[in-house]
Amino acid sequence: MSHINALPFDVFQLIITSCWEEKGESFARAASHVCRLWRRHVLDMPLLWNRLEFTRDTPQWDKLEVNLERSGQAPLDIIVKEEVFLKSGMPHLRRIMRMVVPHIERWRSLRMVDVPHKIRRVLLDQLRGKCVPCLHRVEVVQGKKYDRTWGRRIKSTSRHWDPRGVFAGVSNLRHLEWTNPEAEYRLLPPFQNLLTLKIGPGTLDTQAEQFIQLVFRIISASPALQVLSLFLGPDSDYENEREDVEHSNRPPVTHSFLQLLHIPARTSVRDVILRSLILPKLRSLGEPIVDAEITTLCCKALVQSNSAPGLRGVVITGSRDR
Repeated sequence: MSHINALPFDVFQLIITSCWEEKGESFARAASHVCRLWRRHVLDMPLLWNRLEFTRDTPQWDKLEVNLERSGQAPLDIIVKEEVFLKSGMPHLRRIMRMVVPHIERWRSLRMVDVPHKIRRVLLDQLRGKCVPCLHRVEVVQGKKYDRTWGRRIKSTSRHWDPRGVFAGVSNLRHLEWTNPEAEYRLLPPFQNLLTLKIGPGTLDTQAEQFIQLVFRIISASPALQVLSLFLGPDSDYENEREDVEHSNRPPVTHSFLQLLHIPARTSVRDVILRSLILPKLRSLGEPIVDAEITTLCCKALVQSNSAPGLRGVVITGSRDR
């Protein structure tokens, strides 16, 4: 049996990468201290060092700087959590910006968890007017430690911030997830290359017909879209327009790749959308199960048109919307 140090570099690289994917940066640091040969090999693998995690109240700036240097020209994955701003907000933000903004053309993913609105706005504004061809994924999420009612309005620290145009230069964005209660529907990116779009839960004050138009605009402009999750805010009152919505007819639209369509809204709104779509690869209407309910009228239309042959299951509800 050959000694591990006698393995070709490409085989050694596969082994180290596999272990790193399971253990993370701690494994890369441990491997770099085994011997001089391992250290040379590990330091020659920039993808082991391209994740910058700002997740502690007292960040280890020296280690982050070392990681950035070792990452070479590899794409960067940036993770920012609320904890880093608990003891020192703006000073830590300025230091993060000095570290990552000069390398903005290398950003591959940006994930922000429970980051305050003002800081989130500053970080996103760095994308405005910039060409960021490597950025494929942006996630703005709410952590589990907050038990906020999803429809509650969160007071913004920057009411006049305009999110439009933030993603104008991010031409290769594939995944956008904005799943905290401050979801901004105006912050929709160019749709051409999107594979996943999750917006909400939010407080979108719009009428049902406008919401339906938004769904169709996204689907029509996103030929590669596979996952669409779009929440209609709870403040939208369309009891008065329910009858108009239920009897509205739209020309059918075909989308060849959509696999999950998650629309937490009144069943009547979901019915109108589904009756007007031809989705040969649709497999799920989402979770929880109440978000997958359709009426008997919609079910009959789906069966007659065979517009969603891949749909694995639905929940059929009666004439009353919940």
